[in-house]
Amino acid sequence: LRRRAEGVFLWAWLMAKQVLDLEREGIELKNIETEIYSIPQELDDLYRELIRGMGWDSLKLIQWICFAVQPLSLDELQWAILIDTDCLHKSLQECKRSKDYISDRERMKRRVQTLSCGLAEVTSDTKAVQFIHQSVKDLFVEKGLSALRESAKPDFVVGITHHRLSRTCIRYLAMEEIGRSAIQERDMTSEFPFLHYATTSWVAHTKQSDARSVPQDDLLEYFAGPLNTLMERWVRIYRRLEKYSNNCLPERTSLVHVMSRYGVAGALQAILERADQVGINIDAKDLHGRTPLSLAAGNGHEAVVRLLSTLPTTRS
Repeated sequence: LRRRAEGVFLWAWLMAKQVLDLEREGIELKNIETEIYSIPQELDDLYRELIRGMGWDSLKLIQWICFAVQPLSLDELQWAILIDTDCLHKSLQECKRSKDYISDRERMKRRVQTLSCGLAEVTSDTKAVQFIHQSVKDLFVEKGLSALRESAKPDFVVGITHHRLSRTCIRYLAMEEIGRSAIQERDMTSEFPFLHYATTSWVAHTKQSDARSVPQDDLLEYFAGPLNTLMERWVRIYRRLEKYSNNCLPERTSLVHVMSRYGVAGALQAILERADQVGINIDAKDLHGRTPLSLAAGNGHEAVVRLLSTLPTTRS
């Protein structure tokens, strides 16, 4: 190991873990030595070798560690991975009854290490899940996870990843228990560990995805309906969790207001194309009297201003 590592500590550390695993499996020393000599000496090549056999659960874990707005705790990551974009469950209790739910933190910690092939760890101080070394994150970020999906263009893969992360956040907000708690005066973050992240980050992920030309046509499906229920829930929760934040939006905020304020032009275009079908009033005012056009202009989003200005109602 020392000779093959050529002074690269991280290579030696990763291989030492692999050797110990092989030894625990009862593999003969001669075969372990053969395995050592078959492993690439370049770190990038070693990472690729480790992740070549990764499955979908591993990919989801890597995506969250790599592209989360901020590092997630073990408890947050549990729910982030559990609630996927194609999740059919409408309540957190249903999610807990699924075979993939892990209630024990130590088991979840081991699960993270297994799924990441030893490339991720839980920090002892903040309890956040992170890669064992910056070079691991650099590999995934720079290659756009193409190390796991070699056929796709790196930047588009990053956009697809942000799309999935944003929809996971929205699905969490839509869970029945979240809706019931939103109208009650009690601490929500201790009961729902992923709530703060989902509330404050779904727009950021949507914007990152939109910026990479990933279609956002499905976004309206989550917030459709004359009662604007999920949007109202999100606004209410945001004000509960971040009372003094400038990012808190007022009541009577619509999806068009949100996309206009944050300059998510592609998503806004997709919404406007269906505005008449679903009964969206693009000139509606929020509680502060702001229209989508005024929000876009006030935040300097020229592309959105141009888009809204081409519409007959807003132009007038």
